[in-house]
Amino acid sequence: MPQVTQLLISDEEIERVHGNASFGREPKRRVVEAGVLKAAMGYEMGSTLTGILLEHGLIRSVKNRKSTVPELTRKGQDYLRAMTFNVGFHKVLQLLSPSDPETEA
Repeated sequence: MPQVTQLLISDEEIERVHGNASFGREPKRRVVEAGVLKAAMGYEMGSTLTGILLEHGLIRSVKNRKSTVPELTRKGQDYLRAMTFNVGFHKVLQLLSPSDPETEA
């Protein structure tokens, strides 16, 4: 059975939207998950990640007085809930730290 996040965004769509974007050894879905969490928490992110999340329909850009900030769409909120359902909240928070393949379970 696929994870709940894969029901919202397929692996094929992840591959298509990422194109040639490179985030080192970080898996593409994990990059999306970290971006969703960063947007939800108001963290800044680079233009490549912002573009990827916009193309997936997970965020929208909202202008405030000083700048443009990302805000989760309904789909982005659903994706965040699905991430929590898949692995538990404490694991979701670990997305804010770079992955270490040797310590991941």
